[in-house]
Amino acid sequence: YYRETGLEGLIGYKLENNTAVVFGDPVCPLENRARLVAEFHQYCQDAGWSVVYISASEEFARWAIEHECSSMVEFGSEFYIDPHNDPRQRTGTHGSLVRRKVRHALGEGAVVTEYISCDSTIEQAIDQVGVLWLEARRGPQIHISKVRLFNDRLGKRWFYAQQGERIVGALVLNRLERSDGWLMNHIIFTPDAPHG
Repeated sequence: YYRETGLEGLIGYKLENNTAVVFGDPVCPLENRARLVAEFHQYCQDAGWSVVYISASEEFARWAIEHECSSMVEFGSEFYIDPHNDPRQRTGTHGSLVRRKVRHALGEGAVVTEYISCDSTIEQAIDQVGVLWLEARRGPQIHISKVRLFNDRLGKRWFYAQQGERIVGALVLNRLERSDGWLMNHIIFTPDAPHG
């Protein structure tokens, strides 16, 4: 990681082929960001390295393209879900689609449960969903890590979908204190899981 004396914050990176690969945004108060990033880029330039940010927030990416970086590639977007807002109660095309998918899954016997116990049998079944999900994926794939659903348990929640006695899907949430919410980290399901 890079730190500057007397400046609160840091930038974590990994050096690959003379490139400092930074995963995510700099970790610092907003008022320190410009100086920290500028000094980090100077540090890398002095070392003969280029800098690449991956999986940065849209807000940071837009700031960086105006101040420090010359190109940007968007590969996804953030969207927010309010768990207090039942999507089945929405009107319009999207609301109708969600209601149909939920009815279909319920009709096929799918039940979703939060995993809060410590049960190795359930964990192995959820891990197996990850294996089957990866095996079923086709076409070009981009990923930055393996599916490790139960590593680093602090700040995580797990939900699993069960059809009869079989676990057919899983959702992993990571706590994001900065946003006072949760990030949907993995949404995985077996090829034969009920649609919806």
